[in-house]
Amino acid sequence: MDSPVVTLDQWNTFVAVVEQGGFAQAAKYLGCSQSAVSYNVGKLQERLGVQLFAIEGRKAILTDAGRSLLDRARALVQDALALEAQARQYIEGYEAEIRLVVDKAFPTDILVAALGRFARTCKDTLVHLEEAVTTRVEEAVVRGQTDLGIGSTVPKDYLADHLLDIRLVAVAHPEHPLHKLRRPLTREDLMQETQVVISDSWASRKADSSWVGTSGKWYVASLETSLAVIRSGAGYGWLPKHMIEEAVRRGELKPLPLAQGKSRRVPLYLIYTRDYGPKSAVTELANILKELVRMPASERAAELVPPAASKPAAESGGG
Repeated sequence: MDSPVVTLDQWNTFVAVVEQGGFAQAAKYLGCSQSAVSYNVGKLQERLGVQLFAIEGRKAILTDAGRSLLDRARALVQDALALEAQARQYIEGYEAEIRLVVDKAFPTDILVAALGRFARTCKDTLVHLEEAVTTRVEEAVVRGQTDLGIGSTVPKDYLADHLLDIRLVAVAHPEHPLHKLRRPLTREDLMQETQVVISDSWASRKADSSWVGTSGKWYVASLETSLAVIRSGAGYGWLPKHMIEEAVRRGELKPLPLAQGKSRRVPLYLIYTRDYGPKSAVTELANILKELVRMPASERAAELVPPAASKPAAESGGG
């Protein structure tokens, strides 16, 4: 059996240079000197016999060979981390802390109920929660910045379970010009007004929730800001049904009477960054989330009541 000519540390350094954006940034991320990073990359290229980076000015640019090896190098590093984590589980049991990145469209009541039950089950495990939009969940999964992700896109080569579908509804302020047309709306009607779009970027890739090619758009970075802008009457947009129900009841928002496309369902998935054993706190949290999304809302509400606030059982009285 042949032995590798390249060390895992060298592959890890290669991946760090790419993901951190340069040799100096990789050195800071890895906690070593820049000369150590340069040495590792040099040795990696020497032993492989291929050039992975081309130096242009002060920037290291991936060559075609570097790009072709990057995905497998990432997978190799992630597999090594997973192997180490699995070994630690046999010694330590549940992890001391886990990371969770959740799309902000995921219902808050389910998230809070899940974290509450998890805290009671895994009392010694700290959860680092990040609520994000669109591609940030995918970024965190691919870059190994989370243990679990809840998002609408499953990155290539990752496993995921479908959790639920989020219904997005087209809404505007009741006094918005679109409502004053007092008829079923068309795409052309929408194109005359300002659409509020949730947008972010990852690795210079732009993504947004825009569905209509209007010239007038407001780009915002969160669902909360989108809700506030639309509620002010400045534009229209599609928002999660569970987020707008109260505003609709109060008369602050009104669904748009579109002829087509009044609403749309967007799936949210529970994304696993690697395989976790049965003793893992990540597995425990994943199981809790999957159970709660299937639970009727009335039963789930009981999960939100602190144990101390629960009423004591009634005593039976004498005749």
